[in-house]
Amino acid sequence: MKRFILFLTFAGFVTTNASAGGLFQDPTDPELLVTSCTEALQLFEAFDTDPNKKKFTTSRNEAFYSGYCIGRIEQYKQTVSYCGLYDPSWFSIAQVIVEAQKHGLPDTAQELLESACE
Repeated sequence: MKRFILFLTFAGFVTTNASAGGLFQDPTDPELLVTSCTEALQLFEAFDTDPNKKKFTTSRNEAFYSGYCIGRIEQYKQTVSYCGLYDPSWFSIAQVIVEAQKHGLPDTAQELLESACE
């Protein structure tokens, strides 16, 4: 019985994220990184204006995308010594990633991270 409940819980999680395109999107796609960082910036900017708003208005998809953005940036900063050297916050790097969309995106998310850290 416990296995069945666990399966249903997992199936619900996969269905929720798959319907938003979150779980099955290509992690090398720069659009996923831009979308995720946009969500993260909007979420934390809303938190700055009203701390109580964040915990009541955050959906699973917003949390998923925000976590993806922050995680990708933090992981990249650990592997590349110069990333975040002058401004180590993930927030400032996420801002550069979102702004990069205006100038045309590179082919991969890795290239987008590299350009954001220059």
